[in-house]
Amino acid sequence: AFAATSRGRERVQLLAYEAGGYYRPHWDGVEKMPDGRFVRVLDRDISMILYLSDGFTGGHLRFPDRDITIRPERGMFLAFPSGPDHRHAAMPVFTGLRLALVTWMPANLPADPRWPAVAPLASQTQARMQPVPGRDSK
Repeated sequence: AFAATSRGRERVQLLAYEAGGYYRPHWDGVEKMPDGRFVRVLDRDISMILYLSDGFTGGHLRFPDRDITIRPERGMFLAFPSGPDHRHAAMPVFTGLRLALVTWMPANLPADPRWPAVAPLASQTQARMQPVPGRDSK
């Protein structure tokens, strides 16, 4: 079993992309102004995605400014900063149905000792949910 506080976290959204579905490159917590400055527009510091489906082609998660592409798999959990260094896109789905749960949260939440800190996305690293030793394992 997994548990997490919901204080400060946005409502979880279910994203469903059928063949042809995609999401253009974007930032989750900031917008780029015409003069090149980034302005914080939402209280989002950490973006989180949990992939729910298999059996689709395409639909990769792409970080174009970092030249990182991640092939989603059912059960894969990703967390990464929502700011200007992590522009990302959901690439077009070719066949099947890509399902994912997404949410965002600010970084200024009170610390919860049951959960490790969220680390920035490292090159070619895919974070996966892990049970908390002593609580979630039998």
